[in-house]
Amino acid sequence: MLGGMQDFELRVPRLIDHAAREHGARELVSYWADGRETRTNWAGISRDARKLAQALEKLGVAPGDRVATLAMNHAHHLVAWYGTIGMGGVIHTINPRLFDEQLVYIANHAEDRVML
Repeated sequence: MLGGMQDFELRVPRLIDHAAREHGARELVSYWADGRETRTNWAGISRDARKLAQALEKLGVAPGDRVATLAMNHAHHLVAWYGTIGMGGVIHTINPRLFDEQLVYIANHAEDRVML
């Protein structure tokens, strides 16, 4: 469906493409629970999301399949989100602070194809 402001469909891959093109060098910093700090930028997020989308497709993940993410709020989760949505998958975030038994139950109940 086209809007009145643009002559193209606004889909998630266009958002990351725009971020990479217009803000590619803008730095994103992730702080890890163990005190580490990692840095990337929007161009890197876009590149890695495309690679992930291709890897998911090679694993047999098809549009509409659920992909679980078990990640804290850092750049890896952004890559998982954009990569999964970009290839037509359904993102299913799971709280990494849950017990193992809870994680297994939730992933099985949701019928996730893979967990990232």
